[in-house]
Amino acid sequence: MIKSMIRLLLAGCLLMVPVTSSLADTTWKVRKTYWTQGDERSFGEFVRGFGEHVEAKRCRIFADCMKGAWNPYRSSDAADVQLRSDCADLPYSLRMYFAW
Repeated sequence: MIKSMIRLLLAGCLLMVPVTSSLADTTWKVRKTYWTQGDERSFGEFVRGFGEHVEAKRCRIFADCMKGAWNPYRSSDAADVQLRSDCADLPYSLRMYFAW
């Protein structure tokens, strides 16, 4: 399962652009200060959805990928949010977005 997730992440790395984000301008609400096994499973499903979306060539740019129907959180994104990532930051970008 981990190898599959890594393969999907690497496939997505080929499609990313440089990192900048207006998320830093957004006020974050801390709802909890810990990460459970359930959170990790949900994050794994989130990453799998991202990878499958990218692998199916439904998007080419990180921001476009994050707007896909696979992303259950897309409707909560602010209209002016700018999501960008490169290959090196992709795992961190996905985890930050999921945790946010």
